[in-house]
Amino acid sequence: MKKTCLTLSLLPLLVLACSDGGPEDPGGECGDPALPGLIRFELANLGVAEDAGAAEIKVQRTVGCLGAASVSYAVVGGTAVEGVDYRLEPGSLAWEDGDAKNRIIEVQILDDDIIEGDRSLELELTIDSGDDELGDPHTLFVTILEDDISGPAPFRVADINTSGTDSSQPWWYMYPEGPPVLDGVTYFAADDGVHGHELWMSDGTPAGTRMVKDIRPGPEGSRPEEILLAFDRIYFHADGPESSGLWKTDGTESGTVPVADPSSEMADPYGRNAAIGPRRFFVRDTGLWTSDGTPAGTSLLREFSSEPDELTVFGSELVFAADDGEHGIELWRSDGTPGGTSLVVDLAPAEASSGPERLAVINGLLLFNADDGSGRRAWRSDGTGPGTEVISSPTHDDVLLSERIAAVGSLLYFTYGVFSSYTELWKTDGTDESTVVVREIGPSTQGSYPSQLTPWGDLLYFSATDHEHGYELWRTDGTEAGTQMVGEISQDQHMGPSALLVVGDYLLFAAPVEVNDSALWRTDGTEAGTVKIADIDLATETSVLLGGRMVMTARDGAHGIELWRSDGTPGGTELVMDINAVPRGSHPTPAAVMGSSLYFGVDDGEGSALWTSDGTEVGTRRVHERYAGDSAPVAAGDQVFFTSWEGETGMELFVSDGTSAGTHLVEDINPDPARGAQPSWLTAMGGLLYFSADDDVIHDARLGRELWVSDGTEDGTQIVLDLNPGNRGSNPSELILVDGSLFMAAHGPDGNELYRSDGTEAGTQQVIDLAPGSSSADPELLTAVGSRLAFVARDDTRRCVWVSDGTQAGTVRVYQGEAEEMAAAGEQLFFVVGESLYASAGQADDASALYTPPDWGSVALLAPLGDRMLFYSRGDSVDLWISDGSPEGTSMLKQIRADHSREQSRQHGVLGGVLYFAAADGALGEELWRTDGTPEGTYRLADLSPGPGSSSPAGFVVMGGTLYFSAHDLECGRELWGYRP
Repeated sequence: MKKTCLTLSLLPLLVLACSDGGPEDPGGECGDPALPGLIRFELANLGVAEDAGAAEIKVQRTVGCLGAASVSYAVVGGTAVEGVDYRLEPGSLAWEDGDAKNRIIEVQILDDDIIEGDRSLELELTIDSGDDELGDPHTLFVTILEDDISGPAPFRVADINTSGTDSSQPWWYMYPEGPPVLDGVTYFAADDGVHGHELWMSDGTPAGTRMVKDIRPGPEGSRPEEILLAFDRIYFHADGPESSGLWKTDGTESGTVPVADPSSEMADPYGRNAAIGPRRFFVRDTGLWTSDGTPAGTSLLREFSSEPDELTVFGSELVFAADDGEHGIELWRSDGTPGGTSLVVDLAPAEASSGPERLAVINGLLLFNADDGSGRRAWRSDGTGPGTEVISSPTHDDVLLSERIAAVGSLLYFTYGVFSSYTELWKTDGTDESTVVVREIGPSTQGSYPSQLTPWGDLLYFSATDHEHGYELWRTDGTEAGTQMVGEISQDQHMGPSALLVVGDYLLFAAPVEVNDSALWRTDGTEAGTVKIADIDLATETSVLLGGRMVMTARDGAHGIELWRSDGTPGGTELVMDINAVPRGSHPTPAAVMGSSLYFGVDDGEGSALWTSDGTEVGTRRVHERYAGDSAPVAAGDQVFFTSWEGETGMELFVSDGTSAGTHLVEDINPDPARGAQPSWLTAMGGLLYFSADDDVIHDARLGRELWVSDGTEDGTQIVLDLNPGNRGSNPSELILVDGSLFMAAHGPDGNELYRSDGTEAGTQQVIDLAPGSSSADPELLTAVGSRLAFVARDDTRRCVWVSDGTQAGTVRVYQGEAEEMAAAGEQLFFVVGESLYASAGQADDASALYTPPDWGSVALLAPLGDRMLFYSRGDSVDLWISDGSPEGTSMLKQIRADHSREQSRQHGVLGGVLYFAAADGALGEELWRTDGTPEGTYRLADLSPGPGSSSPAGFVVMGGTLYFSAHDLECGRELWGYRP
């Protein structure tokens, strides 16, 4: 008989139970033959995968075995349906006198392909006869773990601290068209293990792959970035021997030089340039420029209030989005002359912005997304104001163009989701009647999540899931009947074909051969003609076509990430060059977001350092060699502030613009190298950083710990106010930005009270003296509730919950008692007092109890989801609840196991109306979960550390449609991960 193993979980003990597939007597000894027994389940909670087949439940007779006894068992509750999710008839178990052998109840688990989330059933024992009694636990909760999870899987952004085979880590930039190619040669940054990251070039052959120039000798290298093609040259940013700046190359060492005058060549390093014939358009600062490639032919067309963006060729003209200071960000056009550079249409009246984006051209029409004040929708334009109008689908009033766009013939294909979980492939030729779904590949409530849109001939190829076969390769001719799956290729339900590239007579792509293990494939468009050609795992989803071959970065198990090429045949798929021939994880800290980059601290193998990432492995790099912050860096304006411990200064404040050269000490506030200023409570307001710091001596007088402000320069870093004169300082803490004002707790003449500041000495005032005289109110748990502040503080009698608009008259007590936790959802304050959850709308003494758990349980807040609050209820089990602020609107979502502390309540991220958080369900360890506020939409998203181990996701940050977090797995330790719904 086939042996099966189930992972069972007893909080907090994990057990692995195995049987031969049928009921048996696995043992058990009588404690005292002269005493009757206690009959109980061995476990209180059991988790079993939906595809496990069966769950075997052990029932024990302990303490004694005097006399005969019998119990009956039956399912008494839960969300699982008998006959659909499981099969178990009510039954009974019996013991003879002296018998203490264990008994087995077998539950048959029924598998299906429907995504329902985890389901549960509650099994209960009842004494039938005998003198035995029921022991604990005599109720067992079985969780059937959903194995059909919708949508993509989380991905590791970068393995920053590696062990094992070294790699050159080619920085293969994620442009839609791949890395830049000039005269049949592609340019990229790589590390050969000797020179650090420098600029490399390759024509797809070993002989044609070489370092262009060692710009900055040494192991760190010049770290080329933003490599792009413009004006028949490759331009890039690099750290030179003396300073960082813009460089250009013609592919030769002597022709690789700094750009002396960017205004006469290529001024924008971020790709905002376009060409119409021999004339180039580009952006410099906030101006739109044009050039014929000569200094004399280079001139400013028009200055704007912000940088023009979305530069797109439309016939013989350029169209773009820009703000002239009067109309907001709107659609503009230019024929290359100042007089011919004009506004097309002002969709959002007055100074409001319609924000045109996703500009695409099809059939002589310009398509784009914009918001005219009634919501963001797709528009079409013939280049004139009267010819600009909303696109209205016959099936849906409003549609939006996505980032995933591809033109084939007279059709533009794009992905769009009518609801957050319904994303399908759409098409349009620019007219209303043509703007429709190509085919509903996935179930109507889920969508197929198309991606990798790749034209080939008169067909479009893409990756999608019908939720029956997982993610596979599909093709379409634009008709429902002509939209078909090419074949069953992927062996991973959550990952499909990627890096699609047409090479000769084939389409090459990467696809999983098993979970987390990919290979290179080719297809001629038929299932029979789709074959695997090489066991290499592509490192990115980007590849380029060079000399009729696909060139990409990949690993094969023997080398790290290196450069590979393929002509579509097994023999023609080979390593171009092993550029760098030479697992405990990096433990990322919480991150800050500035622009399109994350900033975070890691242990990169050389100590604690500050790193940045744009969400790709190639875009993840070190900024500063030391980082000593226990909290996240803070973005203020176009700079990131962080704390670092340097041997000469102690713990001080540092600032960075994202480059190594632009990262430096702000000011040595406290010259004592054994201490430093110990900056804390870093908070951004109005493009400046406010923080608490302890000076040493200023003008021969020590001020102690006070409130400071910095613009990132030494001259712009100064104390805001010596609130508590003398050397002890006011010790500002709990800094928080609420509705444009900075609030904090600080020691002043009236003791430790609540203060409000606009960032100036005159504008820093005590809000109210809650504890009269020199007594201290000691404000804590400062929490933003809409435009007001909530906090806990002492008045003249006891500690209470307060809400304030920043004025003495507008500060009211909402609850006479001390809260242990507080959080806001919308305009409501939720807080925990003792074992109960309360809510307040911010009026005097208006707090009311919402929920108290039974049996001496407890409540712990998790996070807001819109205007509702998620929280845990702990009793005999741990349950996830949600509340809208009323008792009748407070209900349980899911039985779930989750440890909690005040710090962990901040460990979550909200993306697309879904909250992502860390939890354990009693069957697996602490993993990534999601909830949309409904029971069916609450489930474990991924088991990143398979089995009972925990990946313990933490430090959630949302940036650019991606959820970033740190997590631990057995392969790489704790590293930076990402998830795109």
